[in-house]
Amino acid sequence: MRRMGQNRFWGTLVFVLVVNFSIVEPFHTTTAQEINRPNPSTPSLERIQQGKSLYVGPARCVYRHGQTALRRPLTGQELFSIIKSAVPGTSHMPFTYLLSDEQIWDIVAYQLRETCQNGCARDPS
Repeated sequence: MRRMGQNRFWGTLVFVLVVNFSIVEPFHTTTAQEINRPNPSTPSLERIQQGKSLYVGPARCVYRHGQTALRRPLTGQELFSIIKSAVPGTSHMPFTYLLSDEQIWDIVAYQLRETCQNGCARDPS
């Protein structure tokens, strides 16, 4: 009997979260200027380490994407846009309100370092 109550609780919680996200998300807009913001600094070893800490820690990216998230060649700007604003039509959530732009760039630096040593697209210099 207690198990049934727990299942009902979790089912209700999931339902409320999905409905809330469905109502709020269509009003979320990110401007092209926000998405196309260039990387403010050259990735350093310190920023790459910070990106790794965020990726495996608070942002919890590693649980969904594994150690290396990139599956196709992306520029840093493309990866930044995906993390910040999500991908329409997928379950990937936008991190625009959870991480600062600098933190997102740190994750980008880490991912490009980890996954692009063998042929990812290069950012135009």
